[in-house]
Amino acid sequence: MSFDNLKGVKLNLNELPKQRIQYSSYNPDLERMLGGAREKAEAKEQREIESVALLRSINENTKGLDSVVDLLKNMSAQQEEVLELLKEVLAISASETEEVAEGKYRSVMKKITSTVEDVNTMQTLLGFAKTIYTMATTAAG
Repeated sequence: MSFDNLKGVKLNLNELPKQRIQYSSYNPDLERMLGGAREKAEAKEQREIESVALLRSINENTKGLDSVVDLLKNMSAQQEEVLELLKEVLAISASETEEVAEGKYRSVMKKITSTVEDVNTMQTLLGFAKTIYTMATTAAG
């Protein structure tokens, strides 16, 4: 395409008709797209908040496990008793209702305080029992 025939033509932009472009204040297609994007962003943010809360909960609920493992390694004299107490503690997690979990929790707490002689062992077992009880009642509630 050649523009040779336009040589010498002067264009005065002031002589062109003025066009006014008006934008509607409401565009349903644009609103629908923005609304969908907003909903996706809010859903993503909510998932991230829930993920962080779950990770914190897991961290909080498992921080006593290393002390329980150490306890089993170092307790040769009362190892069988400790294992039985741990089984009872873990049975709390199988409770279907909060009331059942509380009953098992109170029972195992009495056994721990009346059976275990070593203070560190007692503290470890009581802490582990509380963690399991908290997890069980959170899941049941």
